Amino acid sequence: MASPIVCGGGWKGTRLMTVRLKAWVMLADFYLLLRAASSLLVSAVLFVFEKPREIRFPYGRVRRDPHKL
Repeated sequence: MASPIVCGGGWKGTRLMTVRLKAWVMLADFYLLLRAASSLLVSAVLFVFEKPREIRFPYGRVRRDPHKL
């Protein structure tokens, strides 16, 4: 508990505040769910409308020249 004495002398008053923690947590969860849903929606749209691109992957065995070893 914090001291009611203010630095430099004097007293500070206290007041009781009520906070709805569950409501704030649910609101944060809603925002996270909204971000996840929008991310899922954007990735689904990109899978549908994005044009395929060519990417070259190495295939087969590497040829080795014994003279260059």
